[in-house]
Amino acid sequence: MSNAQKVKQEKKLVIPQHLQHNKKPALDAEGAKEKWKTIENAIHQIYQQNASSLSFQNLYTSGYQIILHKHGDILYNGVEETITQHIVGEREKVMACAEP
Repeated sequence: MSNAQKVKQEKKLVIPQHLQHNKKPALDAEGAKEKWKTIENAIHQIYQQNASSLSFQNLYTSGYQIILHKHGDILYNGVEETITQHIVGEREKVMACAEP
């Protein structure tokens, strides 16, 4: 075996850690529902005018991950249902005040 062949065998390509693509497991439906609960809680906090304690970066990341992993229906339906419930509740309060 020549010296050139020995050098080739000894040298290995090492990819630096910051360039390695570490695949994270896909977000399953249960994980998406957990992230949705975080967003749902935030929506309720916003309606109660208590948004100062919220991390908007965390909320954005949660929503982005739900969409990225093809669970957009969980997010869409959840937002629709949460807002609908709030509006119905507010309507009932207004109607109760309007009754003689």
